[in-house]
Amino acid sequence: MSTTRITLKEAKKRLTPAMLKRLRVKDSEIDYAEIPELDENFWTKAKPRRGRPKKEVCKDMVNLRLDHFSVLALRHSGKGWQTRVGEYINQGIKNGVLLPKF
Repeated sequence: MSTTRITLKEAKKRLTPAMLKRLRVKDSEIDYAEIPELDENFWTKAKPRRGRPKKEVCKDMVNLRLDHFSVLALRHSGKGWQTRVGEYINQGIKNGVLLPKF
């Protein structure tokens, strides 16, 4: 048995009003028992997350005033000088030179 595909417009022409009436389903006849509940967990997963994913360790914005010649020397050291400044500070803290006093 072969299946012939027809457009919706053609199908409406071929179907009689009695056939269309039999195809309609009433809301009272629909069984909603198999449809799961949509709880908060579903909606948190369904919402698209915008932007870059959050990192575990993020950076803080700091305004720091340094000596003009120190900044010039750091900038002339090449691209990525701000990252290197952060690494220098981290090394100083690890070595005990720059220990925060709380």
